[in-house]
Amino acid sequence: MPFAKFRAIIFDIGRVLIQVDIHRAMAGLPRTLNSLLKRCGPPIENDPRWLDWQEGRISPQDWHLHLSKRLGGSLTFEQFKDVWNSALAPEPIQPEGFLETLSKNYRLALLSNTDPIHMSHEEARFPFFRFFPTRIYSTASGPVNPIRSSTAKPCAPVKSALRKPSTLMTSRPTPRPLNGLA
Repeated sequence: MPFAKFRAIIFDIGRVLIQVDIHRAMAGLPRTLNSLLKRCGPPIENDPRWLDWQEGRISPQDWHLHLSKRLGGSLTFEQFKDVWNSALAPEPIQPEGFLETLSKNYRLALLSNTDPIHMSHEEARFPFFRFFPTRIYSTASGPVNPIRSSTAKPCAPVKSALRKPSTLMTSRPTPRPLNGLA
């Protein structure tokens, strides 16, 4: 059977294009807060407001206030953004030249559960985003990652953005296929 010719490649961001290291962010927290998180705090992704944050129903300022109240932190919003963004590796995983070469032969897209603090930081910091004309983020479209949400339906935004869903290849940190795309 011949291989299908791919016309588009969809990338996740975290752990595919940019490494995420929560421990690096925790190191930026005041000692007392860091100790509290290590002793009794569940992972931040288990926070009851996490999906609201990831799906754009809570503002960055409200997320900061929520975590400050929950964890007893006293970071200013600017300090919080610095700590939050310190979880992102300073260098991308994929070389820019590789992504540029792909962009000349395929339509590249991003499909990611993410948040506005990380995205404003990442898009300003990493020039490779220019190779991705289609960017679908959970903060604007709702859940897009079926690993994180049982209600994720990425097909509609992806189909409308790329028009040829049968010719898509995905790049994700895990081998699980996107609903209806693989």
